Amino acid sequence: MARPGVKLNGKHSWTDYGLILAEAEIGFPAPKTELLDVPGCDGVLDYTVFLTDSVRYGTRAIKLTFRRWDRAHTWLPGVQAFLGEVQGKKVFLVFDDDPNHAYIGRAAADPVRSDLPAGTVVLNVDCDPYRYGYDSTREMDWQWDDVIENDAIIYYGTFDVAETKARTLINPLPSAVTPTFICSSAMSVSFGGQTVSLPQGTSSPAALALQPGKNVMTFTGTGRVLVDYAVATEGVRVL
Repeated sequence: MARPGVKLNGKHSWTDYGLILAEAEIGFPAPKTELLDVPGCDGVLDYTVFLTDSVRYGTRAIKLTFRRWDRAHTWLPGVQAFLGEVQGKKVFLVFDDDPNHAYIGRAAADPVRSDLPAGTVVLNVDCDPYRYGYDSTREMDWQWDDVIENDAIIYYGTFDVAETKARTLINPLPSAVTPTFICSSAMSVSFGGQTVSLPQGTSSPAALALQPGKNVMTFTGTGRVLVDYAVATEGVRVL
């Protein structure tokens, strides 16, 4: 019998791991406010949107409590296999009762608790503040530490460059965002009528800030590139 649960990087908590989703706590991101208390004045001066023209938010905490039951008391290997795939990793969460939205964050587990004949594991996910729209009719293999691309559109992940490679990076947010590039070797990127150098290692050039929507970049060089920024989806919402 199928049980309700959550998909993590495309794998279902019950169908693929045999884990019962006992409880899910989805927090709300706190707004990043900037208030100035001026002596002698009533109230405070609110500079929250002075620089960005919109409210910015902190991360969102999601806490997932799973239980794995086994009369033979052999639940631990299954839990360990699950944690081996998600612990410390970026995960893409889609809940069964909200299949058209997704959350993205890094997972960390609490110590596994034994309550024979069951075991309990709590997964804490420090997520982006946004609740992303998601096309649940188009299943993808969300392997966050590998390549995720569809028709040359990069959502997140790594790809190899051999001489030149064009990729479309999508910014789902309502304002510009600068991705982080991690290159195995130095290379250059053509974007917006200019050419920008990417050094070996980690960099976030301001000239490569992604505007809302599609951003076409052409990479020139030889090596592997990891791009890290918000997943490309539609319908970005805080709540």
